Amino acid sequence: MKPSFKTTTLIAAIGMGCFIAFSAVFYSIRTLLPCPYQYDLLQDIAVRSCMDVLLISLIVAGAALLTCRPTKDVTKPFRILTYVLALLLVLALISTPIIGQIRLSFWPPLWLRFVLMIVGCVWLCLLSLQEAAEPTPRAFRIALICGIIVLAFPMVCEIISGISLLCSGHILYLHSSVAYTWVRYIVPTVFLLWYSIALNKASKG
Repeated sequence: MKPSFKTTTLIAAIGMGCFIAFSAVFYSIRTLLPCPYQYDLLQDIAVRSCMDVLLISLIVAGAALLTCRPTKDVTKPFRILTYVLALLLVLALISTPIIGQIRLSFWPPLWLRFVLMIVGCVWLCLLSLQEAAEPTPRAFRIALICGIIVLAFPMVCEIISGISLLCSGHILYLHSSVAYTWVRYIVPTVFLLWYSIALNKASKG
């Protein structure tokens, strides 16, 4: 196994674990100590920074798969968990319209968000244990690069808005938070479905 692949995927898992811990604390405080909404710049920066940890974790996971994509010699638990995670992501994409929460931002049910994060973190841990011997197909690699760019888009918008706020005192309203709610589900869904198909073919080959 290539050490870089294992290390990179473990870093992604740790990052997602940190995001899970923050989200659990954040929602617990909001539930136990509800307070009227009041905008606070420092709190907004802290929340956005932690949200970016999830995007960075997904980007790191994508970077790990750029050179190696385990398919042939993966363990059965990993293969099954990959299918489960892909189905959960599809459920997240369709659940918001089903429960009548159609709006600009994309927020699946809270319970589903936490299940996805936990399963995703376990999946990354299992991914780091797989034998990364097969090179990533060119088409998948190019798509991964595009996906990484899409995942980075909300953070780039945040940086631009932050620079504008510091220099001119005005926020550009680039809707980075709205983009964040969509890309964190759409990009992983596309690649997990693609990866699931590859795993299924390899298991039958």
